[in-house]
Amino acid sequence: MIRLLLVFLCVIMPFAAFSQEGDYFLTHFVPPSISSDHQIFDLEQDDAGILYMAHKSGIITFDGKTWQEIPDSASLFAIERVDGRIIAGGPTGFRELTRNEDFEWEYVPLNSPGLVKDIIRMIQWEGILYGMSPTNVYSYNAETSEAHAFSSSESEEFINLYAFEGKVYVLDASGDSFVISGDHLRKSGDGIAARQLNFVEKMPGKDIYLTASKENKLYVYDKGFQKILDDVIDGKDLEYFRESEILSGLWISDTLAVISTLKGGVVFLNPFQKGREQRNVVKVINYQNDLPDNEVFTMNLDNNGGVWVGHEKGFTRIAPNYPFRRYDRFPGLEGKILNAYRHKGTLYVGTSQGLFYLNETPVYEKIRHRYKEYVTVSSNERKGFFNRLFNKREDVPRTEEREVVETTKEFHSIQYEYIRVENIQSKVFHLASVNGKLYSAGLDGIFEVDRKDSRRLTRVPVKYFHYSEASKRILAATYEGNIIDITLSGNKSESREILSQITEPINYIFENKDGNLFLIGMHAVFLYDGGNHLKEIPFENPFYEETYGLISNDSIYLINKSGIYNLKPAEGIAERVNNVQSPEQLLQGVNDQVWILGADGWHAPGKGVHTETFRHLSALKRIRFISESKMDEGLWVITENGVSENTLYNLLPQATYDWYQPNRLFLEEITIGDKLKISPSGKIRFEQENSNVSFVFRQPEFSGVMNTEYKYELLGEQEDASEWSESNQVVRFNYLPAGDYTLRIRSRNVLGQVSELSEIEFRVLAPYWKRTWFYALEFAIIALMLLISIRMKAMGYKYRLVSRLLALLTLITIIELIQALAESKFETETSPVFGFVIQVLMAIMILPVEEILRKYIFKEKHVKVFDIFSLRDKNKEIPLPEQPAVAGTADELQSN
Repeated sequence: MIRLLLVFLCVIMPFAAFSQEGDYFLTHFVPPSISSDHQIFDLEQDDAGILYMAHKSGIITFDGKTWQEIPDSASLFAIERVDGRIIAGGPTGFRELTRNEDFEWEYVPLNSPGLVKDIIRMIQWEGILYGMSPTNVYSYNAETSEAHAFSSSESEEFINLYAFEGKVYVLDASGDSFVISGDHLRKSGDGIAARQLNFVEKMPGKDIYLTASKENKLYVYDKGFQKILDDVIDGKDLEYFRESEILSGLWISDTLAVISTLKGGVVFLNPFQKGREQRNVVKVINYQNDLPDNEVFTMNLDNNGGVWVGHEKGFTRIAPNYPFRRYDRFPGLEGKILNAYRHKGTLYVGTSQGLFYLNETPVYEKIRHRYKEYVTVSSNERKGFFNRLFNKREDVPRTEEREVVETTKEFHSIQYEYIRVENIQSKVFHLASVNGKLYSAGLDGIFEVDRKDSRRLTRVPVKYFHYSEASKRILAATYEGNIIDITLSGNKSESREILSQITEPINYIFENKDGNLFLIGMHAVFLYDGGNHLKEIPFENPFYEETYGLISNDSIYLINKSGIYNLKPAEGIAERVNNVQSPEQLLQGVNDQVWILGADGWHAPGKGVHTETFRHLSALKRIRFISESKMDEGLWVITENGVSENTLYNLLPQATYDWYQPNRLFLEEITIGDKLKISPSGKIRFEQENSNVSFVFRQPEFSGVMNTEYKYELLGEQEDASEWSESNQVVRFNYLPAGDYTLRIRSRNVLGQVSELSEIEFRVLAPYWKRTWFYALEFAIIALMLLISIRMKAMGYKYRLVSRLLALLTLITIIELIQALAESKFETETSPVFGFVIQVLMAIMILPVEEILRKYIFKEKHVKVFDIFSLRDKNKEIPLPEQPAVAGTADELQSN
C-alpha cells in the first residue's frame, strides 16, 4: 500500500508544480551596414546603455535603433568596461575607444608596441584588466596605466581565463591550470585545477559561482562544488548538455542562470531547485522556438536583465523578466491564428484550419535498476548408489547469487502540444463561454467543445453568435446574412431561422439589462425584443466599417472607426457624440468584449478589465485580437506577423513596472551643418552662420516595443516647443538668432515612464560685424574719417575733391552703421517680402538723419567737428562772411 502511494505521489505531484508557461519574449537584430559575416566575438554595455560589440572590423555600437561601425586597423576579439572606459583587446594589445578633439571616434593604444599582443579573451577582476593570448596572460592597471605580461614554460596553448575566489586562473589545452602569483604564472595545485572548468561566473554580490567542466557537467560552488543536474532525475537534460557542448554561463538573478551552448542554443535553469518535483532546467531557447541559429558565438547580459545571444544571423535579445509569454511555438498548431481563449484551465486556439487545445503530456523515462540478490536453495541428495535407489532424499541447503533487474517508470517532464478538436477543420471566427461550457463558431458551424470532443449544434457557417441571458438561447449570424435561433436543452439543441425581414448582414449582437437584443448591421441596428417586434434604427457608416455596441452607465453606444453614436431606442435615432475622438482601432474579443484603441491606449469599456495593469499592451504592434479569461491569467493577444502567420502572446497583469527600467537619457553629440561635430560637455557655443544645428539625443532601448517618444522646449531669443514624437530624438534648428538659449527635453515610453535631461544651455554668437567690438571699431573709423575730411576742408580749395570723397564715404558708412544696428534688432527669417518691407521702413526712418548729416558734412567753410552734433533749424540761413572793401570805380574793377 505504501509503495502504491509513493508511486501515486511521484506521478501526480509534478503536475501541481508545472503549468503551461509560454516562451520568453525574443527580439531579433541584424546589423544592416556590416558585411554578411555577423560574427561577434564579445559585447559590453556602457553606463548609458549603449552596446559595444567586438567585430573582426573593429567595434560596432548599437542603441536599439542606430548602428555605428567604428573600424580599426585589426580585428578585436574582446571588450570590457573599466571605470566607464571602453577597452578592447586584439592583435595589438589593449586599445581604448574614445573621442578626439574633433569629437570623432579613435582607438588609443594602452601599451607599448609589442609588449601586449594577440589578446583573445579579457576579464576584469578587482580593478585590474586581464587579457589572454594563446601564449601569455597580460594585466593592465587603469589607474597607473601600467601593463605587465605573464608566461610559463610549462604551459601549452592557453584556452580559457577566469577568476575564482580572489585569484586569476588560466587553463591550457592539456587541462593544466595556472594561477597568477606575483609577477609570474605558476601551476595550480588546488582543487579547481583538477576540474578543468569551461567557465566560472560569480553571482553579483555573493561568493557563489556557476561553473561547468569539460565533461559538460554543471556545478554551483558555495564553499564547495555541488552538482546541479542529477544523473537519474535529469538524465535527458544531462544528455542535452553533453550533445550541445557548454560554452559559458551568466547569472540573471539569485535563482535564474543561463547557459550558452555550441549546438543547442541557450538553456535557462534554476541551479537551486532540488528533488523530483522541480527540474533545474526552466526553459530551452533554440531553433525550435524562434532562435535563428543554435550555434552561439557570444552571450552577455544588459542592465535590464535581457540576455544577448550572438549567432550567425545577427543578435537575439531574450527577456525572461518581461510579462510576455509566447504560445504559438508549441507543436501541433496549424493555420493562421485567429482567436484564443482559456476555458477551465485549458487554452483553446482558433485558426484558419480548425480549433486546437494545448495539452499537457507527461514524459516518463524507463530506468532499469540492477542489483545482486543472494538466496538460499535446498539440494536433494542421496549418499551412495544404494542410498540413491532406496533411501529418502536428504535436503542440503546452499546459497546462490542472482542478478535482479527491476524496471521503474520515472517522471521526467511535461511536454506541451496542440491537439485538434474533432470535427472542426476550417476557420474559427468566435469563441465564447456559456454557462460553464465553451462554444465555437466558424465555417463548420457552431460546436460545444470539451477538449478533444465536440458536439455540433448547427452546420451552417456562422460568423458571430450571442447567448441571451434573458431567453436562454443562442442567436447566431450566419455567413449568408441570416439569423438562427438555437435553443439549448441539456445535451440537445434545436435551431430555426428567424428575422427574415433583416435585409443586411449582421456583424455583432449584444443585449441590455432588459433583455432587448441589438443586432448591428452595416448601416442600421435592429432592436429585437425576443418575440415578434423588430425595430430598425439607421446610423452613419460612410466607410462601411464594422460596428460594435456597448453599454456604459445605462447608455447604449454604437462605435466604429468613423465615430461614436449614442443610441436612443425610444426615439429611434443614433446621435453622433461630437466631443469624443474617433477610435484608432476596434477589436472584437470573446464574451461580448470590445477593445478600443485610443490616444491613451487600449481599454475594454464596461467589462471590468483594469487597463492600468495592462498598460504594456500598447507595447505590442499590429494587434489583431485581444481576449481576457481571468484577471490573474492575463490577456491573450494575437499580433500579425506576416501574411500567413500570427503570434500568440499571454500578457500577465502588472501592478508595477519595475521589470523594466529605462536607460538614462543623454545628449550624445551636437552636429553643425552636415559634418562639423562639437562636444556636448562644457560651454556650448557656435557661430550664427553655423546655426543650422542638430542636437542628437539617445536613450537606448532594445526590446523594440517601448516606443520611446521625445518632447523638447527651446527658451531664448527664439522660442519653440514640440509635441511628443519619436522623431524628436534629433532636435534640429535651421536658424537661430544670436543670443543665449536653454533647451529642455523629456522622453516617455508606453509604460508612462518619463525621463528628463538637465537643461542644456548654449549661446549662438553673432557674426563679427554684429558684435560690440566691431561696432566700436566702426565708430572709431567713422570719427577718424570725419575728422580728416573736416581738416582737409580747412586746408583750402585744392583738397576740396578729396574732402568731398571722404565726406561721402563717411556718410555712407554712418548710414550703413545705423541700418545694421536697426536690422540687428528687427532681423527675421520669415520671408523675403517681409524683410524688404522692414528695409523700406528703416530707410524712411533714416532719411531725416541722412539729410542732417549731408547738410553739415558738405558745409563748405567754417566747418567745425561739433557742427554735426548741433541740431539747427533746417530753414535758418547760414550767414556769409563779410567781404573786404575794394577801392576804385566799377570800370576799374571790371578791367582788373
